[in-house]
Amino acid sequence: HETCDLRKPLFKVIKKLFHYNVTYMQDRFIIINSRPIAEFLVKIGFGGTAQTKRIPEWVFGLPIKQKLAFLGGYFDSDGHTSSNGIYITSINKSLLEGVRELALACGIGFSRIFNHSEEKRTIILGKDCQRRRSYRILLNGKNAVNVKTRSEFRKKEFKKIQTRRNYSTCGGW
Repeated sequence: HETCDLRKPLFKVIKKLFHYNVTYMQDRFIIINSRPIAEFLVKIGFGGTAQTKRIPEWVFGLPIKQKLAFLGGYFDSDGHTSSNGIYITSINKSLLEGVRELALACGIGFSRIFNHSEEKRTIILGKDCQRRRSYRILLNGKNAVNVKTRSEFRKKEFKKIQTRRNYSTCGGW
């Protein structure tokens, strides 16, 4: 995101884990020219396209702290905050269903997955494109702020979230 570029911390992690120097970045992404890293990512379940990728099954078996870190990484790449919670957007509705399952496992409230935008021609970063239909989910409730973001900007934004749901009934039952 233009307000919080997390690529440099990502470079450090890639260097530490894989002994690889990222040398190419453009707009809001990086390119890694490493077959071993690509094969490793596919092997652990992170292969596919924007429309076919899923959260790997092994992620659901992680401790809650690591699930929150996973949600934070996804939020850092495809999310934003608002006054009532954390939104994550994707063209892949099945991927957001996995986000919903992880949120549930972490005690985070969530909305239904809803249509965000329809497919149409549009201009993105100055180029004529065919935009795909996209979906969005809202993570909310008092535990939504437990999602682990690496962005200092987003940590400040988390403090502005006003939880409207407390998931209690009459008398706190």
